[in-house]
Amino acid sequence: MLLQRIRFFKVFGIFVMSIMVAAVTGCSNGLSPNDEGQHNVLINVTWPSGINVPAGVRAIFYPIGGGTPIVYNLPASGGKADLSIGTYQVVFFNNDTEYVILNNTDNDSTLEAYTSEQSKASVSSSFPSENVVNMPDMFYSYKVNAFTVKSDSISEVLNVLPKARVDSFVVRVYIGGKTGVAGISSATGYISNVYGGFFPGTETYPKTGSIIPSVFNDKESNYIDATVRTFGVMSASNNNAQTFRLSITLTNDSTISYDWDITKQLNTDLSKGNVMVTIPDEVDISSSSSSSSSSPSGFSVTVTGWGDPINVNI
Repeated sequence: MLLQRIRFFKVFGIFVMSIMVAAVTGCSNGLSPNDEGQHNVLINVTWPSGINVPAGVRAIFYPIGGGTPIVYNLPASGGKADLSIGTYQVVFFNNDTEYVILNNTDNDSTLEAYTSEQSKASVSSSFPSENVVNMPDMFYSYKVNAFTVKSDSISEVLNVLPKARVDSFVVRVYIGGKTGVAGISSATGYISNVYGGFFPGTETYPKTGSIIPSVFNDKESNYIDATVRTFGVMSASNNNAQTFRLSITLTNDSTISYDWDITKQLNTDLSKGNVMVTIPDEVDISSSSSSSSSSPSGFSVTVTGWGDPINVNI
């Protein structure tokens, strides 16, 4: 009987200890952020009016003094982040881009948004020292300097107002002559000395310029239009003039090219939107479109008579 009681108390003691261990373990796994020295940060994002609101936003918190950046991908309207007590540099940007690439994300001072390069063989004679890059998607960013999560606060509210970092404008070229736009098969424009990237952590631009190509998809009776998107236009004060090259492929498969200096046309506030850049000269392609003597863009094949047959022994 005594042995049974001893066994009972042993089993009961083990059972009680198991419950206590489970309780302690459960508390350590279910602590609130404040119990861990962390605090809730509520992020409210307000986008510019009149835009297509991006699908989401990325927030990167860079601890001042060093440490691993903390990344949150949130809905477009914002959300919640749990952060340790301390001070952070914070960078926000939309995370739904297709052609914008992020590089050097470990440090806010080197974080770069840029677009990939294209081959520049077709424009190398006009722009020998610049890279041809893809047009960026619409990119928005916002920087918060020295955001502090305090030890005596339960929650912080962070209001974010993203700003457009990509300018969009339309280039229009008037086509004259007898054939007009009917003689055009396709047309591509190239603008030099524009920015192919942006540093959202420092809100600055690269030191060198790039070339942005654009396709003239819109045709009317006497003009063609192309929409251009760029991270910005380099200042003309340091001999950074913007040259526009138009390369036209005609319906007879020949190509013609024109160059213009459009620095003055781009010397405006492109961020206000609805900007039309009009090329000053009218393009007359009548003489070129009536003949195939212009620079051929592909193979020109002429087929003559077959002549007498030749017998070949196999």
